Amino acid sequence: QLGGDDSPLSEAILDRIKHDAYKINIVPTDPANYRSMREVYGLDPALSE
Repeated sequence: QLGGDDSPLSEAILDRIKHDAYKINIVPTDPANYRSMREVYGLDPALSE
């Protein structure tokens, strides 16, 4: 927390993060052979939900 709900400091920090952010869409080059990182590393998908 950065000073609670009404903190001007937290508002200023979030404004800078939000307005200077970039959105990066990552798409597989070959969707037919796509495997998630959970599958590659053998992670249990139930643990992430």
